[in-house]
Amino acid sequence: MATNVYLMPKIGTGVKGDGYRAKYQVEIAAEGIPYAQADYGGEPTFLVATDNISSTLHDTIVADTTCLAVPDLDIAIGNRLTAAVNKMESWNIPASWVVADQTFRQVVRVVYIFFQIAQRLQGMGRPNLFQSGISLDTTFGSLPAGVKQDLKDVAASFTPPLDTSKVTAQTTIRQIFKGLSDQWSGAPIQFGPITL
Repeated sequence: MATNVYLMPKIGTGVKGDGYRAKYQVEIAAEGIPYAQADYGGEPTFLVATDNISSTLHDTIVADTTCLAVPDLDIAIGNRLTAAVNKMESWNIPASWVVADQTFRQVVRVVYIFFQIAQRLQGMGRPNLFQSGISLDTTFGSLPAGVKQDLKDVAASFTPPLDTSKVTAQTTIRQIFKGLSDQWSGAPIQFGPITL
């Protein structure tokens, strides 16, 4: 098979001998193929890219309703839009910006950036943004002061720093993530075996 991208649940307990990993990471690694995985910070979701995965394992992942298999990266989302948006939103991945004529590569690039923001949040001590009633539609103004500061600190931690000057009390978390990702460099992103 060709290069494949998946969103899949996080498994493991996070302790020595049972670290957090993508649901099918062990099976993918056992195939001896190039792959990469990135977690969504403290959220229970992984983004996985593989190269030449076996059709048997691919079919297993596709059949698993807890996962989302991305078709060919360079085709338009088209009539898969609703299913893809609903799945991503169920994992607190902002997806209201996704439209049918975008390619999967364009969408995966932005999702990868969202994962980088969430990883940075986790690294700065905010393990799980979406807790205690916080959702994608929660406004910046209604967040606890510590969460607001963490989001500002994360934006400032990138090189160059990402601008938060347009964030108002009414800006939602989904808008914050998309606004920060829109400022990301347009340079190609290498995620394991794929270029975004």
